[in-house]
Amino acid sequence: TDAVGFCRGARSCFTVLHYVNGDLADKDFELMEEPLESDAEAVSALVRQYYAARGAWPRFILVPECMDSEDLEALAELFSKDAGRRVRVEIPQRGDRRRLLDTAAANAREESERAATAAQKQLKTLEWLQRTLELPSTPERIEAFDISNLGSEGIVAAMTVFVRGRPLKRDYRKFRIRGLEAPDDYESMRQAVERRFKRAQDGDEKFAALPDLLLIDGGAAHAAAAEGVLRELGLALPVFGMVKDERHRTRALETPEGREIGISGNPAVFALIGT
Repeated sequence: TDAVGFCRGARSCFTVLHYVNGDLADKDFELMEEPLESDAEAVSALVRQYYAARGAWPRFILVPECMDSEDLEALAELFSKDAGRRVRVEIPQRGDRRRLLDTAAANAREESERAATAAQKQLKTLEWLQRTLELPSTPERIEAFDISNLGSEGIVAAMTVFVRGRPLKRDYRKFRIRGLEAPDDYESMRQAVERRFKRAQDGDEKFAALPDLLLIDGGAAHAAAAEGVLRELGLALPVFGMVKDERHRTRALETPEGREIGISGNPAVFALIGT
């Protein structure tokens, strides 16, 4: 038996609890932005997508009361056909199955509230950065550049991306540095930053989103090199260097002009940028 829960909010949550002989065996959940459609339409679409991707169907799927009887029948028919046996989709009103459904609803609500609280903390962290760094807007998208010498693989610049304080790994990029006969961190950084933003100006959709804040490993001189590239490309973006401690953690940010702003005293900011 599976029980489906759904909670609408700033961070909506779709939950599926898997029960075997009345005991919770597994749990899946997905957090998302608040859906535009009604609860019934959202849950119906999520349930269809979930089981299509999973490819396994229990005998009973318990769903929230927001769904209508016609949709229940359509889902039961679809899942029974896919499973090759009868699958029942129900809204239980009482008894043990109702208890399972209520538990799924409570679980979805808890995950939604937890995610909303985490999002609020991240927003406060970003607002602190905006105030402290005197940025024109909240830095929803932050890009950070780091140079590494990988020996036989040569010099590589890594670009990491954070959106609303969370890593967006699908936007991470690596740039293999070309044309240097010897390691040169400043020229490597210039080349990586130029290639990244030139790709955006050339219409490459993978580089279309521009950052609200650019962080450059290496301090003021490296930040100045990056700022110079942006100026040559006609771009004006906030740029700060990342000053590392002996454990290679960012202890401070530095303007291209050399003004240092400590972050180690703010645990949330240090957790975002320092590590």
